Amino acid sequence: MAQASFNKVNTPLAPQVIRLLREVALYFLGAIALYLLIALWTYHANDPSWSQSGMTQPILNRGGRVGAWLADVF
Repeated sequence: MAQASFNKVNTPLAPQVIRLLREVALYFLGAIALYLLIALWTYHANDPSWSQSGMTQPILNRGGRVGAWLADVF
């Protein structure tokens, strides 16, 4: 009895698709880096974050609550 075999053919991606994926990754990482830069630039020690608690003052960080946490951790 012959055993059925499945021939898996790996076709490489077209160079245009690879270039598009790299460009998308560049824009995505650039946006993350810009957000992190803004969060670090607008760091304020009194923002409620990892080392501070309570909501006695408004958040002054331009990155919002997540930006205040990231700036405090970094």
